Amino acid sequence: MEPSYTGKQYYEFVTGTGQYRERGGMAWVNQHMGENLTAEPGYEQYKDDITGRWWGGTCNSGNYDGPTKEFLEVSAAYFEEHPFTFIRAGRPVPVPPVPPEVLRDAAIAEMELPTPTIDWNPKTAESNGTIVNLDTWVWLTDRRDSLYVEATANTMGGPTSARVDVMLTGITVSADGAETAVCDGPGVPYSPSATGACAITLTRPGPTAVSTQSTWHATWSANGAPQGDIPTQPVVTPSLTTIQVSEIGTYNR
Repeated sequence: MEPSYTGKQYYEFVTGTGQYRERGGMAWVNQHMGENLTAEPGYEQYKDDITGRWWGGTCNSGNYDGPTKEFLEVSAAYFEEHPFTFIRAGRPVPVPPVPPEVLRDAAIAEMELPTPTIDWNPKTAESNGTIVNLDTWVWLTDRRDSLYVEATANTMGGPTSARVDVMLTGITVSADGAETAVCDGPGVPYSPSATGACAITLTRPGPTAVSTQSTWHATWSANGAPQGDIPTQPVVTPSLTTIQVSEIGTYNR
């Protein structure tokens, strides 16, 4: 919504008087420009107001990705819902409601998911590595498994908000020469009594690049009402961790 004529200017435009006398006002525009403009109801009562203004809706096709015909239909519907309105000086100006989808997308843009960095066990003291052909427990060092971002806009009709919630669904750990491990959640930190290991067996000695991919599922809500999944689920860039894989020598006497 943007300001336009003062009350006096609009009255003169409609009636073709004052500064609009030579240009003929609304009647001239309709006749020569092929328009079908009609005066806003009650415009006469503001004919002497030089501080208040008429406010009207605006639509920018540069912000719309669809075809022109569809844009014209959308903008026509918007203008129908947001008619020309006179606002006296000092009164709150009209602020149209922000579609919750716009706020949802703003929240998505601000969402920062953690890099999937792992720790592991067994971990050799001399190289901070692990042992070849032995199950190696892995888990995420960042234990957060849920996050949310909320975006809110305040309008004359009250606040509108959209919240995006993401849940960690699992991790995928892979390396050359090893069977890929697909695990629920962030993995279980090792302890002697822990169960439910997310484990990978590294079969080649030497420095080994281990790739970790975390997967997340995102939903959203508008003013507290669930709206289901977001249009495109988040994708986190996999991380690479180089682990020194060592052999254990044995001999028989």
